[in-house]
Amino acid sequence: MYEIDNNHSSKNSISERLLNHKLFFITIIIIFCFELLVRDYLFDISIPLILYLQKNFNFLFPVGKMFSFFCTFKGEMSVFLICFNFSNIYKTFIFGMTGLLSTFLAGFLKLFYLSPRPFYYDTGIISIGCEGGYGNPSNHAIVSMCYYLSFYYIFIKTNKNIKYKKLFLSLIILFILCICFSRLYMGVHSLNQIFFGIFLGFCLYYLIFYVLEIEPYNSEEILEIIYNLNKYIFIFVIIVSIGLIPYFIFKIDKRLAFQYNIYISQFCPNLPTIKRLENAALINITTFSVVIFAIFGIFFEYEFIFEKNINKFKKFNFYNENNDLEQNLLNENENNKKWNDTNLFISFIRLIIIFIIVYILYYPPKLISYQNNFYIVLFFKILFPLYLITFLLFTYIKQFTGICKLNNTN
Repeated sequence: MYEIDNNHSSKNSISERLLNHKLFFITIIIIFCFELLVRDYLFDISIPLILYLQKNFNFLFPVGKMFSFFCTFKGEMSVFLICFNFSNIYKTFIFGMTGLLSTFLAGFLKLFYLSPRPFYYDTGIISIGCEGGYGNPSNHAIVSMCYYLSFYYIFIKTNKNIKYKKLFLSLIILFILCICFSRLYMGVHSLNQIFFGIFLGFCLYYLIFYVLEIEPYNSEEILEIIYNLNKYIFIFVIIVSIGLIPYFIFKIDKRLAFQYNIYISQFCPNLPTIKRLENAALINITTFSVVIFAIFGIFFEYEFIFEKNINKFKKFNFYNENNDLEQNLLNENENNKKWNDTNLFISFIRLIIIFIIVYILYYPPKLISYQNNFYIVLFFKILFPLYLITFLLFTYIKQFTGICKLNNTN
């Protein structure tokens, strides 16, 4: 791992990196083995615990739904758009990638474990909201741990105020725990599924920033993405393909599938009538391909809008954070600052405009009924609008806000 010291970052020595790798893989093995040992016990004690919580604390239903929202697509996208509006594109890209990777991991493992949710197991449990698909591990637990810890690492950790950082980290951890508790309280996940998700989410976060040592502070690394576009597309295709392997290999007992589908049809009547159990996992796995369109957007802007002029590209997209080259480029012309480096009022107006544009693009596909063929729903209702929105965020939406005099394009 590297530490941020003033305006410089440095990676760990080879020995430290090897130690990090060993500790990471040992920890992963321990987590998977421990989950197997405690799975049945924690699932069994979760049922009476959920029944007790729902009976005696039913006033928490709205609170549970509120916290769960922040790990839904709309919740994650809202946080992503806010970060996009106030930070540079490389940080935003890394942040979005952590959310998509954690979602992918949850989908992959759900198809591997094929575990029931608590409300499939006991009809006395009230499922708050519509929850189809398998239960282990908890997608909300994985995503909340990885996504929001990454938020702290990318956007807060470089702040020089130690007390502020500690306070913010404490609030994020409390926020993550509230999200995880809400999933137990709402009857959609058991203790083993939530703990498994929490540990996996942290491991994924650790893998990205401490083992692979992705540097969200060094925008020079965006050049590697631009110049190695084909390589990254190939890697993403391989990852998604691997993620779909369990779908074709592991099949749940048909009697259990029939039983689970009865419960899902009661709580989620609008879900497609086929593949109810696999739907969520397949969506989670394939949405990872959205990363490709973020890269396409970055590449397109550099290649065509800025006509391969790396100086103009960097002046428009980045702000000096531990990078002397960026500062030198910015100092050439005071007007050539990061595209979103504006006063607070203009920044909020721009954020509202971005939300409106994204909502307009996202709304028409929502009119497609879930009762259509699942693959039509997957591509046209879910993936296509995400592809379009992601591509435009990194290209024309920034240009459009410039036309509206809401950014630094001059």
